[in-house]
Amino acid sequence: FFERSEIFTNLFLVLVILICLQELRKPSRLKWMLPSIFALWVNLHPGFPLGWAILGTAVLVSWIQVSRREAAKLAACTVLCVLVCWLNPLGTEGVLYPLQFSQTYAPFLRQYYFEWYSPFHPLLRSSPHLPYLLALELFTLVLLILNHRNKITPRPWFQWLVFLIMSELMLTGIRFTPAFCFVMIVLNISLVPAEKIWPRSAWWVAGLATLCFGIAAKNLIWGYETISGPR
Repeated sequence: FFERSEIFTNLFLVLVILICLQELRKPSRLKWMLPSIFALWVNLHPGFPLGWAILGTAVLVSWIQVSRREAAKLAACTVLCVLVCWLNPLGTEGVLYPLQFSQTYAPFLRQYYFEWYSPFHPLLRSSPHLPYLLALELFTLVLLILNHRNKITPRPWFQWLVFLIMSELMLTGIRFTPAFCFVMIVLNISLVPAEKIWPRSAWWVAGLATLCFGIAAKNLIWGYETISGPR
């Protein structure tokens, strides 16, 4: 196991999504914590533009499903989240770094460095993690469809958009699979309280959670193999 600064992006991404879900369900003052999160995020890892994209989808869905007034408040908060990103030692250079990286170094890395290969790259197709990754994506997709067909609760447009964003990101490189998995779990939590959609679902949800926890514990204790060696 290697500690990497991207764990902060994983953490902040989950926090941003959780706050957005809360705001879309029941608007509150919680949204005003977001600028503080971005002030930390920009100084710890250059993954903060992903948070901007998530906030943009939340504003759009709030405008459609909640109210224009609440959407305006969330939009104002989003603007603050963008502005506070200038509070870093490099100023504008620090804010623009992720964009510059994606246009210069990223294409080279996708061609020559395995971390930036797609999970379906010939070198990675036989990786043991791929079936679990696809199973998690399929499970989330099923929950989205079930919730979307339900006429009692609001349509999960925000979850749909986040699902598409993260799926696209995951397909661009295996380095994004941890963030993808964390986000899928958060989306599942927001979608599973669906007793009205899938009655008596508690037993299979608990069973699946136990299985996932067991696999995570196994990897944490005994490690796992990658093409670059054991982890």
